Amino acid sequence: MAKLNLTITALALAVTSAIAYVACVLLIAVFGQPVVSLFGTIFHGIDITKIATTGTSLTDIATGFVVIFVLALFAGALFAKVYNWFAKGK
Repeated sequence: MAKLNLTITALALAVTSAIAYVACVLLIAVFGQPVVSLFGTIFHGIDITKIATTGTSLTDIATGFVVIFVLALFAGALFAKVYNWFAKGK
């Protein structure tokens, strides 16, 4: 079984997550509350329209982008480590 490159895997997940975050921000900016309602279906019936806001500052967007990127970077690195650990056992 092939070994995953930790850096490449971590960056791939981080960039993918960042792209999804930007897409989410743009969809909410363009379509507003209907998109928030649609995304609420991901949470199995929890009505996120009561807590979600459609008007967010650029500072909040930038902070969210950085947080998502860093969290996904760590998650990708952890995934590669765990994958390689399991692959070594075969």
